[in-house]
Amino acid sequence: VGLFQGNEDALVVATIAPGEDLLDFFGSQFLYPFDLPENAVRYFELNTEYYPGSTRAWESLGRAHAVSGDEAGAARMYGRALAIDPANEDARKALKDLHRPDHERPSSHDGRERR
Repeated sequence: VGLFQGNEDALVVATIAPGEDLLDFFGSQFLYPFDLPENAVRYFELNTEYYPGSTRAWESLGRAHAVSGDEAGAARMYGRALAIDPANEDARKALKDLHRPDHERPSSHDGRERR
């Protein structure tokens, strides 16, 4: 009995989503040690596509937009995180920090461990 018995020309392609933690890890690596926020945005965008209900995915994408200087994009992404979880204090603080003068903002990378 063959795998494609009766339909040898059929090809089944399965898409396996990469893990949310893995995408977040690679995005964070491009964002901080490698200082390539454009690449980080691509990984975080993938994360929001695969995990649209994840506040962390939206918050990470917001942080990448903020680091790359796209404050409007960052505000939209933090807003998405807050729409999913209105109690997300990290997203609320990051959104508030966007509106502070540059000299009063915390550094882009505050050294916190990732969740």
